[in-house]
Amino acid sequence: MSESIKHIVLSLQDKTGNYSRHIGVVMASIIANTHSTICFHIFHDSTLNEINKLKLKEICKNGQQCIQFHNIVLPVQENEFNAIKYISMGTLYRLDIANQLQGIKKALYLDGDIIVTLDIDEIFSLDIGDATILAVRDKGVKKNPRLYTLNIPVKLEKYFNAGVILFDLDKVRKSYNLLQDCLTIISKYPKDFFTDQSALNHYLQDSCVLIDEKFNLFPSFENDDIERKCIWHFAGGGKPWSIRKYKVDMLYWKYLKLTPWGKNENEVFQLYSQTVAPLETALLAYPIGSRKEFFKNVFIRVFREIKKIYNQVL
Repeated sequence: MSESIKHIVLSLQDKTGNYSRHIGVVMASIIANTHSTICFHIFHDSTLNEINKLKLKEICKNGQQCIQFHNIVLPVQENEFNAIKYISMGTLYRLDIANQLQGIKKALYLDGDIIVTLDIDEIFSLDIGDATILAVRDKGVKKNPRLYTLNIPVKLEKYFNAGVILFDLDKVRKSYNLLQDCLTIISKYPKDFFTDQSALNHYLQDSCVLIDEKFNLFPSFENDDIERKCIWHFAGGGKPWSIRKYKVDMLYWKYLKLTPWGKNENEVFQLYSQTVAPLETALLAYPIGSRKEFFKNVFIRVFREIKKIYNQVL
C-alpha cells in the first residue's frame, strides 16, 4: 500500500450499538481537516453490527478515503480477564496493531474520545528517528501519581498517554510480540488501574519520543479554545456526548453532523438534550473512589455557579 496513505487505527467494542457513533465523529473530524488520503483501520469484535459498519463506510464514501475492518480475537476471554473491570475489551484490540497491519510501516492509533482539528499530516511528518513510538506525556501523572504506581513497573517521568500513539510498526514487529507481551504483564498485575496503557509504557516508554501536547491535549477550563488546531482528547469521565463541560465539547456535535448519525436534526437535538448541565458535571465526571478530587471539584463547580448568579444580580 502506498506510503502517501496515512493509516489510522480506531478500536472499539460496541455492546450497546452506541459507541460506533463516537468512532464516526473521530473519522469525520480527521477528514474535515486533512488533505491527504486516509485509510481507517477499525479494530472490532462481533459487537460491531452491520448497520453501524455501513455508517462508518459511508463516512469514507467520497473515494479519497478508505476503510478496512479487522475482526480481533484475543487469546483471552472477557470473563476470565480480571483487569477488564477497569476498561473496555475494545482498548486491548490496539495491542494487535503490528500483526493486523502487516506490510504497513507507520500507523497512528487514536482513542474513540478524540476530536482532531489539525491536519493529521502534522503528526505523521514528525521525525520518529530511532524511536519505536511518538506519544504525549500524560499530564495526569502530576495530579495523582499514586494511581500510576499501583502495579505494573513504569517510569513516571516518561509516562505517556496511550490515547494517541504514532507507531513505527517495523520496529514493533522486530522487537516485540506486543499483544502477548502486554496481556502477560496485565494478567500478572490485575489491579493496575491503567492496565494496557501501563503495559505499553512498561515495554515502550524507553523507546518513545515525547512530543508536543497539542497532539494529545486534554480540555480544561483554562484551555478551552474552540479554534485551536490540535488533537483534543476527552480523557476521563467528562465525555462531550454526556456532559456540557467545556466550549470545545461543541466540536463533537459539529462533527457529528458530518456523519450518518447526524443527518436527522431532531435526533441530534434529542442526544444533545440528554447531556448534563454544568452544575452536575463534577458529580458525574469524577469517580467516587477518588474522594479528594471528587469533593474538591464539587466545591469548585458549586462556587462558580454561585459566583455567576451573584454577578448577574449585581
